[in-house]
Amino acid sequence: MKEGRFEAYDEFLDNYHDYEVYLQDECPNPQFNLTKENLIQRQMGHCTTEGTQRYFQRNQEQIHPDNFTSIQLGRNQLTLSKMMMGTAIGQPDKLSDVSQYFCNKLALISGGMNQIDTATFFRSQKAERIVGAVLNTLVQKYRFQRDEFFINSKQGVLIADLYENEPQELLIQDILTSGNVQKEDIIGDIYSIHPHVLQMQLENTLERLNIETLDVALLFNPHELAQPFLTKKQYQNQLLRAFDFYEKQIQQGRIRYYGLSGEDSLMFNVQRATNKAMKLGTTVDKIQQNIYDVVNLVEKSFGQKHHFKFLQAPMSVTQQAVLQLKIHKSQDNLDKTLLDACDDLGINLMGYGLLKYSQKNIILEKQIRVNDKLGRNFQLFKSLNKPSLVSFAIGMDTLAAVRSAYEIMSLPNTKDDIVEQYFNPNYKKMQEEFGEE
Repeated sequence: MKEGRFEAYDEFLDNYHDYEVYLQDECPNPQFNLTKENLIQRQMGHCTTEGTQRYFQRNQEQIHPDNFTSIQLGRNQLTLSKMMMGTAIGQPDKLSDVSQYFCNKLALISGGMNQIDTATFFRSQKAERIVGAVLNTLVQKYRFQRDEFFINSKQGVLIADLYENEPQELLIQDILTSGNVQKEDIIGDIYSIHPHVLQMQLENTLERLNIETLDVALLFNPHELAQPFLTKKQYQNQLLRAFDFYEKQIQQGRIRYYGLSGEDSLMFNVQRATNKAMKLGTTVDKIQQNIYDVVNLVEKSFGQKHHFKFLQAPMSVTQQAVLQLKIHKSQDNLDKTLLDACDDLGINLMGYGLLKYSQKNIILEKQIRVNDKLGRNFQLFKSLNKPSLVSFAIGMDTLAAVRSAYEIMSLPNTKDDIVEQYFNPNYKKMQEEFGEE
């Protein structure tokens, strides 16, 4: 590094320590400048009661307590931010690496965001590396600790690794030659939940995040990406094989819990599922997913003490399927919303897509007190009193997003009477009002 300059755009992920030295900002660790080697030391442990309480107390002057929720996981009562740092959006170029690092750091250091949402494949396999660099900096330079953060990552998608310059074709070739994986285990040359693939991706995740244990591992959209190409029995066998892998990783201390994400399969009513099935030339059961059936499958295989505890699904003010559509049939033959089903089953629901699924602006801007569209969506969901609805991923890829996050985190919940105007049980009326198809 030249004196007085930081050469940022060569390969930022290899030089972020030099960037932190160059900042010359207030540093709780006076030895940071001398200990670059510490950045490669694996961070031990996982998210804990004590750690999340420590994070909660870091910035109580500026962060309103309504921005946190409490969930019980095993022996730990975790205090977690309702806003989850999303890492999916943004180009995988070097300039974006710098921006992502800077914005991710500002988000986590705020004292109002200790949940992290990432995946092995986000930003062409760069997202986890950026998160790992930020975590290293927070721990080594600013005296944060690993147990303050709750981290989930998703597996299953196979894409090129731009950091290592490994094309997708070579990645798949390596998978087929290095483990007991058959070509039929890879769907569409882009997706696989074979245990060998999951093991490879989990190892990459732990290395890139530089942590010993991942709090939650999620299968990414298996019903959307695998089920349409398999029989029901084949799909169930693939799920169980993947879940068995995760249960064994929990025993080894590499992950704590697991689950899956979904999109259309968790949102479509019978009519929409039927229409899509007809277009694809398939059956409705390959489009819709009953979460009771998934959990029943898990319980039959692993007993009541299984670790399937998380789901991730899209939601916004104009996409309220998880709150309003009763498309999940319980064991006693009652139709439930996904949120009610999660309450029944003891599953924690994480949201994403607040902006993607918002067709029109929210009209009660003054009452909600948030300036931008994404922020108003989050403020309303944050204000819902739904215990199993634990967090919402919001991309922290720009300073505008960070500023919006800081604004929201300073606010209390919106009053119930205003929230109720948006989360109306009459879902059809809400669709018409907000322009949902």
